Amino acid sequence: MKIFAKYLSNLSALQTYQFIRYGSLMLISILFTKTHLSVSEIGNYEVFMNLAAISVFFWVNAIIPSLLTLFHRNKTFLTFQDSEKSAELFHFFLSVIFLSLFSAVSLYFLRNFLSEFLYEGKEIFCFEKLILYVFLSNPSCLIEYIYLLKNRPSRILFYGIFSFSLQIFCVIIPLFLGYSLEKSIDGLIFISLFRFVWLIFLVKKFSYVNFSISFFREIFISVLPLLTASLLTGSANYINDFILLKNLGNELFAIYKYGAKEFPLVLLVATAFANANISEVSRKKENWQEMLSEIGEKSKKFMHVLFPITLFFLVSSHFLYPKIFNHYFEKSAEVFNLYLLLIVSRLIFPQIFVMGLQKNKIILFSSIIELILSVFCTLIFIDIFGILSAAIAVNVANFFGKFVMILYLQIRLKVNFQQYTPLRIWFFYSFLTIFIYLTISFLY
Repeated sequence: MKIFAKYLSNLSALQTYQFIRYGSLMLISILFTKTHLSVSEIGNYEVFMNLAAISVFFWVNAIIPSLLTLFHRNKTFLTFQDSEKSAELFHFFLSVIFLSLFSAVSLYFLRNFLSEFLYEGKEIFCFEKLILYVFLSNPSCLIEYIYLLKNRPSRILFYGIFSFSLQIFCVIIPLFLGYSLEKSIDGLIFISLFRFVWLIFLVKKFSYVNFSISFFREIFISVLPLLTASLLTGSANYINDFILLKNLGNELFAIYKYGAKEFPLVLLVATAFANANISEVSRKKENWQEMLSEIGEKSKKFMHVLFPITLFFLVSSHFLYPKIFNHYFEKSAEVFNLYLLLIVSRLIFPQIFVMGLQKNKIILFSSIIELILSVFCTLIFIDIFGILSAAIAVNVANFFGKFVMILYLQIRLKVNFQQYTPLRIWFFYSFLTIFIYLTISFLY
């Protein structure tokens, strides 16, 4: 990794790590279809992973921004004697341990409810192992960000390559040796334990014990609004998953989940671009209007690259899915194509100015709108469109969430949409993408 160290920045290493993470999960999905597992068994695995994600997503997405904000910039630890070690990491480590334990215990007490709701009283696949996995797996979300805070981009990359390569091996090899899916779950728990131990070594190396109630209070105050927003925006997808699982069963749910994958290049580029410029708007404060045209010019470049790539996958997905997975997942391509349409709303950026100027009320209102629309549309469309209903709902909710912020900027701050968006280019590519999607849907 030392060879590449001079070419790596923290941002590029973190982005590469996310690509490795996404790629490993995709590869596991592909390899599952090449084993002896039935579609129903793959559905069991998807339900297992979904229940694990549902139990923690709201706090995982809130704790990381809080760590990045409070690390060496807080009221409790104004000075630190050891530049290599900090008390903040120790407190965040205890926080994620507590939250993981809380999630695992909550899942345990919800066992009967989930069993009745999802399977009419039948046992949930590997439920005891699910509880252990929830507790062990989630604290490791700190690892890459500890390396980030300590300015060690090459370690982020090494950790990502080694950790996710080991995960692929631990999950897939038992199946190719003829063992059951339960052995793959054991492999998943093993890699989670491995990461947990890795985290303990990191915390021991980079932190020291200095227990402070006042700093825990700072963490709570920082996390609470982020947790609320995360709970609202993220819960819609999981509620929709529950609706689909309840109404369609394991097999169709597995087919849906194999298609419900947003194109990672669009998601990662748009998210990184937005986050970087949110902090820039916040820093400039009085002169933030100067960034309007700059955002428009940069987003234009993204559109010229990302829309054509999206069009390629729109045209080829119905051919690629049966080849990459197998013929049982051919219908997953229809779901995937709907998720590709999210590029229409992803590549407009009113949130840069709304969040950068800390207009938290409109962010919360937008999140509520997204949640209500997403769940309502899924319930309305499920009898008509089946597994496509949730994907349609996600598109509708995302678009209206952005529309609320666009209207706010227009009415309250007198900022026109075209000031920060290349309107003609965006409209042209959006129309072309939707037109090609409808044409392909008609043909197939």
